[in-house]
Amino acid sequence: RPSADGLDLVAPLSIAEWTRAFYAEAKAHPHFVEAHSGPGDVVFVPRGWWHCVVNQDAFTVAVTHNFCSPRGLSSTLGLLRQSPHLVSGLVR
Repeated sequence: RPSADGLDLVAPLSIAEWTRAFYAEAKAHPHFVEAHSGPGDVVFVPRGWWHCVVNQDAFTVAVTHNFCSPRGLSSTLGLLRQSPHLVSGLVR
């Protein structure tokens, strides 16, 4: 559920709980997309898309990178200035 300002998201369920409880319902949605990736594959998730990742192999390495295009830079910087709690990896 999103926070009052819509920036933070709290997921009260683990991925396993969500899968057991809501997967069938989500899969029935007409815009549901499911993909299975393999070694060397790259998955692009468009901005604003809600998504869930389930690693099914015993050993999995995932690398996440957020890209900000020149077109979206101004709004992204504004968001980060307004909500510094959303930025990780900085010593404050």
